[in-house]
Amino acid sequence: MLLDLSSKLPNAVIKYKIGEGSFVDYKQPILVSTSSDITYSIFEKDLPLKLKTKSFKFNKATGKKLSLQQPASASYPGNGSNTLVDGIQNTKGLPAAVEFLGFKGTDLDVTIDLGKEMDISEVRVHSLKQETSWIYLPTEVEVYYLPYIDTTVVTKQPPIVFVTVPVDKNITEPVIKITGKHTCRYVRIKAKNYGTIQAGNAGAGNTAWLFIDEIEIN
Repeated sequence: MLLDLSSKLPNAVIKYKIGEGSFVDYKQPILVSTSSDITYSIFEKDLPLKLKTKSFKFNKATGKKLSLQQPASASYPGNGSNTLVDGIQNTKGLPAAVEFLGFKGTDLDVTIDLGKEMDISEVRVHSLKQETSWIYLPTEVEVYYLPYIDTTVVTKQPPIVFVTVPVDKNITEPVIKITGKHTCRYVRIKAKNYGTIQAGNAGAGNTAWLFIDEIEIN
């Protein structure tokens, strides 16, 4: 993964450090290849103005190629579709909305190419729940474990392994975990949008937002 740092201030001096290392001048995008914390800031007179940290947590999906059946909303495009596999897990919620893909009334449907067949035991879908802002958890998550991609048809018949997991709307940690040992190259994940917001809730009668942050495959 490449981390690109920039500033709107002219001639800004940006420095960064990896983990507990020392600050160095930022000159080009930083190659991140393992789980690590990168702290950075604009510096004035060798002093940081405001330290920020990005935490990368690598898994088998990190940095892999993916395809979306339909794009995220133009209002919440994240940093492009690769937001789902950039290794950055949102910890600040809606204030860091750039780390989410937002879907208004539509489902997430993404296929991740692991590059080769791998043994996997768990898929994690990181979502956001903030119902006062019309953002709801998915009602269910479907996972297809695919040995190959047939672009003409997707069925639920062998050799495709298909799992559906209902989502408990009362979970406190909005991470949907799908466990089970499988060997495959492609993983297709479908997260179903909540749909129309019910009466008595903020935004009643409108279609809900589905926000997806990160997809982990372990």
